[in-house]
Amino acid sequence: MLTPTEFRGIDQENSHRELIGALFSGLPKTLRDEGILMVLQAWFDESGKTEEPVYLLAGYVGKKTVWEDFAHDWQAELDHEPKLPYLHARESQLFKGTDADARVERLLKFVAIIRKHRLRGVSFLLKHSDYREFFRIISVHPVITPAERRMMRNPYYLSFQYIFTMMLIRHGQKCAESGTKELLEILFDDGGERKQRLKIGFENFVKTAKEKNPHLLDLLINKGPEFRDDKQMSPLQACDLFAWHFRRFCYEASRGNKYEDAIWRALRDGIEYDTYLFTESDWIKLLLRLRQSTWDELLKHKSEDNP
Repeated sequence: MLTPTEFRGIDQENSHRELIGALFSGLPKTLRDEGILMVLQAWFDESGKTEEPVYLLAGYVGKKTVWEDFAHDWQAELDHEPKLPYLHARESQLFKGTDADARVERLLKFVAIIRKHRLRGVSFLLKHSDYREFFRIISVHPVITPAERRMMRNPYYLSFQYIFTMMLIRHGQKCAESGTKELLEILFDDGGERKQRLKIGFENFVKTAKEKNPHLLDLLINKGPEFRDDKQMSPLQACDLFAWHFRRFCYEASRGNKYEDAIWRALRDGIEYDTYLFTESDWIKLLLRLRQSTWDELLKHKSEDNP
């Protein structure tokens, strides 16, 4: 795994490509080349002052070798005049002096790079109001332990359980069918205020997986959360672009409006996405599993009392 000293010492001219390769350092060459990198941007908004508060994870998945080629193309586009130091959807000052049409045209070139390399999108969305109501019910359920209550207080724990378990199961099936072994690295944007929630959520996901699906962790390179600065990692810049527009789409949809931004249309069309939504039926299934656990617990105690 790349140390902070090694991270700072990488040649900035080739930093994007080299940083991707460094994530898989220490593995045999065959595993390095076949490695899968998943990059995620987390959006956490509890305020609700101007928008419906949501928990959102969005990003892209691809092979290490694909990401390295992607990074080369992304950097080449950043270096075109007018040069950009990096791409960040919320930093409009990066395009200072550029009119709206030229800005859209430039951003579409970055979207074209995402499409060219056939990256697969992944997203998870959870409305804060839905989660708050669920937690109100589940936090007083008789079967829940204090540790589980603490874990479920963090909404990213649920999203990680849902996304990563599904992805690792599917990934394991693919490896079994093909006879190959592709290891997965999961990388997060180093977002300050969200970092601790993400860290705890990921650690709790690994803890639960060790107890219930330990074989899945054999497919995971990083058993702890990995964070990088999106200004230095082009894959994270791509998922920032997707996350920002996905969040805007959700905002408009919650008000019954269409979101027909040209960038969003280009991101949406021609790219395959796995979208995970925690619906009402998912909450009910989770509650039913807990109720079954309560029943099993009662039967266990009854049998112990009447041997």
